[in-house]
Amino acid sequence: MIRKRKQLYIYLLLPCIILLTAMITVRRAWQENQITGRILFFLRTTQKKGKMVRKKLRWYTLLVRIYTQAAFITLWRAIKSKRIHLPRQLPRLTRRQALSYVVIIAMLFAMMPAMTVTAEATDGYATWTEAGQAAVSGTNVGEGDYYFDGTSTYTIYTAKGLAWVARMNSSNGGFSGKTIVLGADIDLNGVVTNYGTDATTSWIPIGEFEPAALYSPFKGNFDGKNHIISNLIINNSTKIIQGLFGYTDGYNVIKNVGIASGNIKASRQAGSVVGVAYNSTIENCYNNASVSGLSTAIGGIAGSLTNYSTVKNC
Repeated sequence: MIRKRKQLYIYLLLPCIILLTAMITVRRAWQENQITGRILFFLRTTQKKGKMVRKKLRWYTLLVRIYTQAAFITLWRAIKSKRIHLPRQLPRLTRRQALSYVVIIAMLFAMMPAMTVTAEATDGYATWTEAGQAAVSGTNVGEGDYYFDGTSTYTIYTAKGLAWVARMNSSNGGFSGKTIVLGADIDLNGVVTNYGTDATTSWIPIGEFEPAALYSPFKGNFDGKNHIISNLIINNSTKIIQGLFGYTDGYNVIKNVGIASGNIKASRQAGSVVGVAYNSTIENCYNNASVSGLSTAIGGIAGSLTNYSTVKNC
């Protein structure tokens, strides 16, 4: 009798634990949108290692499916062959045991992320210009919203730090001769109030071209260091040259960055990484954001490539 009860517990708990673990993992990956972005970026940038990762993922998926199906089949056969009689085998629970099981189940459900969509907490800035103005420079590596090494490299750690680059691009000569490096994954959500609901709260591209009085292309180099930028939202169907970078010029290189999520709406010449690239090279990038426009020159990575600009390994 005791042995049969142990068998019953194993048959019942095994598939439940497997399915619960899978639900928690998938739900958290979906919410954060970081794991998916990193895997895609890894598979795109390293072909040889990418094949190994795909193979491991296939094996992992196959093992989970086989293990789960085997557990259910074993349970079904045990019940069908009358080796386990569910009404007779289930023990009577004391009040303390029942309360313990309820607490355990409640804890398991508490571990899972909330299924309802809640409003994102924001830092309360009205625009990205205001957020960039509030960015703080760190005195040491890894501190502040951004860090300048004193010579030629700016390392960006937060969304406000990236907004600071957009805000200071014009006054810093387009960061000509400088390199912008990402020191962490950047999530643009939760900084500006009502982010992306209109043109005012949308992301402001780094490097401008329109109007002519504000002509200030990004002239520096950008290295994302294989980090990702998520929730890139531009909602401005009346403006042209929109993207993470608006207008780039100066024989510069933008590389090693992935746009994990977002929604870009512009008039024309829009891309997730660059709106218009002039004398620029874009390499080792990917895009998962939606890009749309009312006219021509709408692209996933770049809206328009001019004057020998190129896109490599994207």
